[in-house]
Amino acid sequence: MTDVDTLSGVERGLFAGGSIESLDVLAGRSFDAYGYLVGHADLLGMFRNNPLGAYQHYIQSGQAEGRVVDSFSGLSYIASHADLIGSIGVNENAGSRHFVLTGMAEGRGVT
Repeated sequence: MTDVDTLSGVERGLFAGGSIESLDVLAGRSFDAYGYLVGHADLLGMFRNNPLGAYQHYIQSGQAEGRVVDSFSGLSYIASHADLIGSIGVNENAGSRHFVLTGMAEGRGVT
């Protein structure tokens, strides 16, 4: 059994080496905000250029609403377009970001 510590109401953390980071920003780095947006068209217009806002929406209400966070695969999107493999590489969040900010307008999808 693994113990899990839960933080609540913490705004900033001091880490070894002296760096102070916003916990929202740290958590948002691993959250695929653009992938979350692709699965929820009603949020896309509100948060297209605000990935931290999308993350905060999920934490504040999306999770309780039962919204899924992994309905889009940035890696599958990259693999569907040879030009993106070289320019983006193997970065799921970057693939989702490209799709939201550029790929949809270009008519790209996952094949």
